[in-house]
Amino acid sequence: MEVAIEVDNKNIKTIGDLPKEIMCLVFGNLTNPEDLKNAWNTCILWNDILDERKQEFLLPNILPHLQAYLSAGHIYKCRKVSKSWKEGVDSFLRTTKSRTFISSISSLTDYMHFRWVMWYPDERNPFPSGKFMFGKLVTDSFLVEDEEPESNQLYRMFPLVASRFGNYIYQLIYCFGGSCSASPLQLREIPRYLLNLKDLMFVELFEGTTQTESVREIIESFPTYGLNMEKLTTFRCYIHNGLPVMKAILKQYSSQLEQLNCFGSCLYAETFSDNQLSGLKILKVWRCNFSLFEDNYSILSGLFLKVLKLEFTDEFIEESKIVRLINALPKSIINLVLRYAHDSGPEACLNENFEDLQPCPNLKCLTISSRFWNKPALLSKFLIKLGGGIEHLKFSCQSYIMDFHRDLNNSYAKWVAKVLFGNCPRLQSLEFQKPNRLDFLYDSVIKIHRISRSNVVP
Repeated sequence: MEVAIEVDNKNIKTIGDLPKEIMCLVFGNLTNPEDLKNAWNTCILWNDILDERKQEFLLPNILPHLQAYLSAGHIYKCRKVSKSWKEGVDSFLRTTKSRTFISSISSLTDYMHFRWVMWYPDERNPFPSGKFMFGKLVTDSFLVEDEEPESNQLYRMFPLVASRFGNYIYQLIYCFGGSCSASPLQLREIPRYLLNLKDLMFVELFEGTTQTESVREIIESFPTYGLNMEKLTTFRCYIHNGLPVMKAILKQYSSQLEQLNCFGSCLYAETFSDNQLSGLKILKVWRCNFSLFEDNYSILSGLFLKVLKLEFTDEFIEESKIVRLINALPKSIINLVLRYAHDSGPEACLNENFEDLQPCPNLKCLTISSRFWNKPALLSKFLIKLGGGIEHLKFSCQSYIMDFHRDLNNSYAKWVAKVLFGNCPRLQSLEFQKPNRLDFLYDSVIKIHRISRSNVVP
């Protein structure tokens, strides 16, 4: 017997009729990102309910990949997308180091993960940012570690990576280790396959044990025609005994270099002779002994530098010597950095003995020792003596742990700033900074405090 029951549509309930609070609990059991993605693509209602879960799963999965396509500056602009993006990007930037923005192979495990890309038929580019770090593990304290016992095997993989993807790489960071005897043999692959290379950097173990003689032999055997690094404009050599490497690079590529970064031990007086670095615009030297300039202050005078950075290892340098050095520098310099590498430096970069100081007409930005800050009247005379065109004055603090609000008096800083702004009408800002020990590229600082003219002078 059949019984017909009339069903009222009003009695039918669907999942969409559940309160939002219940739906949140239901969706709370979804932990697979793929399931979440399918859920928020189902309808507008579900998408709205899962809005909080997007921040939990979507952002952490997207941000690590953005670094391969966007620079740090462009990622920072992603903060403007929404509140969730702002919080996610801020967290990402706080926990991300410089190496995150560089595709890296620093172990055999990394190489095995990388291999699946190499055999894709669509010629997929594993270096969308064009930046590639190969070799040893670079830690957050910019020390290169050799902790892989099979590291020599890793270096033998470089020719395969270079031959297949060399055209995609424009910045190469090649990390050496003292125990790696195979690595110099792979350097010949750089000019052979990385034909679009613009930026080449060599970095080694912190103790400086790389056998540079074997590296030099390979570099000197680079082809002088045909296969060549014709686009190379930047060379950075952070090898403590890297003088042979520097000589070999300059022998073939000096005329096309626009930027040179290195340790002071990589330089020699003849480096800047014979006009071989005629196109150099930026020179940055870390851990440089002033003895390099003792007999010839004018070794840099023949260059048309825009940026010059010298970090001295000397405990003390006489004021007269600093004056002679500044007077001999190219007048084309816009940004000048003179600082000390050690925490214990002289009381000031200069004292009263700068009457012979000659103007630097194009100088806009100057970085000097923070200890010069204690004599504002003298500092004003010094700036005026340089020509009065300086717009930004930066103070290099020696201590890595200095805290402005703890170690300096804020009201005193504003008083000194007002004195300087009053005597130097073109001066726009004062800034305290210290070296960033977390930057293995040796080229960034931490801004401790900044005072602008608009905040002091009405």
